Amino acid sequence: MSTSRSRAQGSITRSVVTVIRRGVLLVQALSSTTTSDYEEHNLVDVQSPVSVSNFIRRGSAPEDATSSPTDIGSNCASEFHTDGILCEEYADSTLLLYEPLDQISLLLHHYFSLVCPISSSFDSSQSPFRSNVLEMMVGSRLLFLCVMNMSASHFHRDDCTSTTPLSFQTEAISEVSTELCKINNSAMVNSGGATIDQTLSLLSLPYPVKDEVLLGIILLGMTSSWHNPSSLGLFHIHGSRQLFEFWTKFQGLDCPSKLIIMTQSQTFLVSSMVYWEVLVSFLVDQLADSLSYLDPFLEIDMIPPSYVCPWTGVGTSVFIYLAKVGSLVRRKRSLTRAMLLNKIKAFEKVAHGNLLGEASLLEDQIRRTKLPRLSSIEDTGDIKAPPIHFLQLAHCYQLSGCLELYRAFPELAKARLESDPAVRISCDGIDRPSQLLLKLAFDILNTLETMPEDSRTIATQTLVFTIAGSVLGKIIVADEGQFTSEQYTFNCSIERWRKFVLQRLSRTYQIIGLRTIQRAMTLLVKVWSRMDRGDIVIDPELRIVDHVHWIDVIEEEGLETLLG
Repeated sequence: MSTSRSRAQGSITRSVVTVIRRGVLLVQALSSTTTSDYEEHNLVDVQSPVSVSNFIRRGSAPEDATSSPTDIGSNCASEFHTDGILCEEYADSTLLLYEPLDQISLLLHHYFSLVCPISSSFDSSQSPFRSNVLEMMVGSRLLFLCVMNMSASHFHRDDCTSTTPLSFQTEAISEVSTELCKINNSAMVNSGGATIDQTLSLLSLPYPVKDEVLLGIILLGMTSSWHNPSSLGLFHIHGSRQLFEFWTKFQGLDCPSKLIIMTQSQTFLVSSMVYWEVLVSFLVDQLADSLSYLDPFLEIDMIPPSYVCPWTGVGTSVFIYLAKVGSLVRRKRSLTRAMLLNKIKAFEKVAHGNLLGEASLLEDQIRRTKLPRLSSIEDTGDIKAPPIHFLQLAHCYQLSGCLELYRAFPELAKARLESDPAVRISCDGIDRPSQLLLKLAFDILNTLETMPEDSRTIATQTLVFTIAGSVLGKIIVADEGQFTSEQYTFNCSIERWRKFVLQRLSRTYQIIGLRTIQRAMTLLVKVWSRMDRGDIVIDPELRIVDHVHWIDVIEEEGLETLLG
């Protein structure tokens, strides 16, 4: 029975690979077309029967991610029986991964039509989710399973009864363990019972690590929240860090004295790891040096400034610094809570001084980071993601890093205001550090407002909306009749920006369809509610004024999720 199933699975897998191979050829053909050609593909009627391969080529998607599974299944069924590639194999009722082959075709269709456009800040033949991933899928069962995992979790996101997403996720995790055992044949690990971290702990340096293995574990971690918004993929992150270090050594990217310009494939993997670290950094306490392994990639010459990364855009170095900001801010908030609880003074001075020194260095590094010139940024071939959008978003994340540092360390805010008094919102009833935070938040939101709500970069805007939106506090007075006209105007402005943030996140949810975005909206509403109540902790003895912070609220309300 086992042998029969293996033969059948191998036969069906070859058929699936046939479809993928055709997709690769079509993507390669499309890569030589002009932007106008690409736009023409996007105008094809999405209701007409199309093959999976044609969907890959077109690189198109409906306006939002809420298309009916019935409609998708109908198109896919039409393709399935008319394409002529899979019909013979379909006659065999044997299951692959306990799913009919028709389900595989359906999920491939869903991946190329809906998952690719929402998994990246741009979508075209140049997107690594179409080109790199496709090429890897041809020879990698792991990448194929990861794609099925992504597609199934998104396709069944509103169906809690379906076991398909969990089945593919489990198979993919098992395949990762199998691949890791291949890296070190001397490690006698039972992949069925060992975790990824346990498997990696048995490996010794150096070992060649395939791109598809590293990408597979990153995708599994990044999309954990697609299955359950509370899942942060933390059981993947530690193993992926070690695997990433193996990979960088194998690629020769770990030695600063031998700096090279990375290929687009290498940049894709590095930027993917960086983006994942950013999302995790604001949610999990970490040691100070946990992110030091990314330091070599801060070198300006390693990543071509013209290349647009799917998640970090043109600001990969900004994101590395932002990950460090998230980790540092969490350590500062942990220290503040310990001080308020235990009334620690002597230790506080030393610990706070050390953190303040780190924060000051980070602020300087972020502010000195140079973004590429607009004219040097490559066109992605996506009319919904022009170069200006990537430059604007990188600048917004740059401001977000400073905003979080100034909020955690008022000393830095005061020093910044002394050197540049104009960088603030002047209004009675607001302390000076908060005036600086609001100025940065308004600058961020003003920039985001100039970008269309259907910009493809919305895929990576949730975190920046959360950071900027979480400082939108109103002026509070005992009697509303005591408001000055200036304060009333200010509160009206705050209310407008709050509505804008929720409207944009709501639109993002309509397009992307992931519950993580709903959580971001709920989080901000709860943050604003606490602000409006005047929630604040003041300890004159320790000289602490602790305002509402979204990091505390997300934990206290049980809203932890990957905000990207």
